[in-house]
Amino acid sequence: MNKAPSGYVYFLSASDRLNYGDLLFPMIFKEVLVKANSKLKFVNCGLVESDLSNFGALPTISYRSLEKNIVKTGGCVVVGGGEVLFPTWGLLYSYINPVFSYLFYKYKFVKKFDERIGFSKRIISRTRQVSAFCVDLPNSKTFYNSVGGIGLKRISKNESEYASVKNNLQKAEWVSLRDYATAESLCEIRPDVQTVPDSALIMSDVYPLSELEDLISEDFKNLPDKYVVLQLGAKFEPQNLNQFVGEVRSIAERQNSKVVCCPIGLALGHDDHKVLKKICELAGDFLYAAPQNLFDIMYTIACSEVYLGTSLHGFITAQSFGCKFIPLNKRVHKMARYAKTWTEPLGVTDCHDYDNDWLAIHKINDNWDAEVANRLLQDQKTKVYDNINTMIDAMGSES
Repeated sequence: MNKAPSGYVYFLSASDRLNYGDLLFPMIFKEVLVKANSKLKFVNCGLVESDLSNFGALPTISYRSLEKNIVKTGGCVVVGGGEVLFPTWGLLYSYINPVFSYLFYKYKFVKKFDERIGFSKRIISRTRQVSAFCVDLPNSKTFYNSVGGIGLKRISKNESEYASVKNNLQKAEWVSLRDYATAESLCEIRPDVQTVPDSALIMSDVYPLSELEDLISEDFKNLPDKYVVLQLGAKFEPQNLNQFVGEVRSIAERQNSKVVCCPIGLALGHDDHKVLKKICELAGDFLYAAPQNLFDIMYTIACSEVYLGTSLHGFITAQSFGCKFIPLNKRVHKMARYAKTWTEPLGVTDCHDYDNDWLAIHKINDNWDAEVANRLLQDQKTKVYDNINTMIDAMGSES
């Protein structure tokens, strides 16, 4: 094992782009870390250097800086959550660089060319890791904090890439995954993996409603008294918008509520605002709420009657604050995997299609059991804290 002699904790995640869930991971981990062991030095890392503090997020140092710094300081690397096993370098870079993003999605040959010569990898990385978030850096120890993703089939097509990923995961000090499907996909490599809820689930402890009210922008202090939150990613636009609007309206009317459309995925390739604005133009009684910071998003969901959407971290925010949540669109596989793992007792075991699943959606909404939801929440929060504290204890013993 590499020795990690320093008290540095390098937190590596995709928190260098305007994507709500990715921005939460380092903020939540840092809060728990500081309370548990104030001697450990937290450093937030992304693929590129960024400063999204105007959106309420933590700045990041770049991947190259992480690779350079850890040689000097040593320390622990925490891969901090999200669908990080194992997206391509090109896909990750497409969420950051506008020009590359346009070319990447517009022309298929650009994607193939990037995979062949590793253009995006060469821009981001010095040491040429096979997978950006499956790392083995010198003078460090690696921990995985309830991460997701089942991209191992793609990696396994290349023997050398698979061997590298296998080696990195086997050398890691701790591997915790956020759903059973991901754990099953890695069981041969790491049979000792822990299945733990997404770390963002404890956000309501870190940012209780009483504090959120002081962090939100002025426009979000005048939301309706009762409302349903609707969120959709641009690539999940319903084919029949009129039918979709009518069904969402009926859910809101059953609870004497308005409908608030709030974008969550604002990074390149997500573009929630595009489809939500289109829906609000069609439905004049739906309200569009443009968040000025990530706390606007958190607060809007936390105060809602129901969350309907395609964002896993919209789902998790609603669960954290004790609200109803109904995941939409069967193509959101990571959310379907998560629901099947953690929310089956609530009848939420999958994502629901827009065309033929409305009876199931209404059934979940009408039969919601708040007591069961709260018991699940408290049990799962305990699992999150135990997971993080286990890692922090191991880091402290090495510092």
